[in-house]
Amino acid sequence: MRKVTLIAVALLAAPAFATETQYQLLQDNLVDGTVDATSAQPLSLPLQIQNRAFAYTDTTSVLKGEFIQQQALIRFSISKEDGTAYYQGKKTQGNNYQGNWYDNQGNSGDFSLVTDEDQNGGDCNAATGTGWFNGYYCNAEIEGGGWQLVAVRNTFDPREAVDQITAIDGNQYLTDEKWAAIRNQSSEILFVQPDKGFWGIMTIADASDPRLCKPLTTNLGDDVLVHSEDNECGYSGNDYTMVGNPNYPTYQGSFYNDAKILPLWGQKNFSWSYSQTLMVFVR
Repeated sequence: MRKVTLIAVALLAAPAFATETQYQLLQDNLVDGTVDATSAQPLSLPLQIQNRAFAYTDTTSVLKGEFIQQQALIRFSISKEDGTAYYQGKKTQGNNYQGNWYDNQGNSGDFSLVTDEDQNGGDCNAATGTGWFNGYYCNAEIEGGGWQLVAVRNTFDPREAVDQITAIDGNQYLTDEKWAAIRNQSSEILFVQPDKGFWGIMTIADASDPRLCKPLTTNLGDDVLVHSEDNECGYSGNDYTMVGNPNYPTYQGSFYNDAKILPLWGQKNFSWSYSQTLMVFVR
């Protein structure tokens, strides 16, 4: 298991750095394009920015960096007594960044730098009704709201990978890169059958458990998004929990709910349900 480290970014309060934005910095020790956020909670701290530059200092470390190419890219370093770590990344969505880091001790990994306003479900946190809000489709009705749509299935036409969901009557899902970014910022995932009114919630951590037959997918276009089974992983018997179906398009939005060892579902309003429609949200 790779170690996840949160870095508390205590920023230098100099008069020149007048714009204050809350950020979280999360990093792991494996370069694979995603940040393993399942074992740590982001820490919110103020980042003071002027133009392209930002910096911080505390009793043990100094950070300095800059946004470049119209803030499309970011680079910064964190220096401590035992060495320096270097970070380079690109904007994912909003004011969030993701990339790689390395240090002069031979360590490396992935990191994400995320604003508080986009933490846990993007711009849907402020939505007061279900529907389009600030360019996102949000659900504000289920278990407190704040849910942002990341995939939708309605017909048997090919599913389309997009940078942002733009319609709810088609078959769109976020690209792997966009999905990885928002997944790393989120703690819960909501599956909804809009034709039936059924829904269920899992935690991202439970759905990403490597013991599952298929942990939560890195590709939201997959037929099966998550799959747990008590015995083998052959979709047989009555011992599996799953979203989607590996064989039948008419069941592409189906919910199964029979696994006992790793049951996955938290809150839900169904026992099991077949459906060809599906909406996937996170927060």
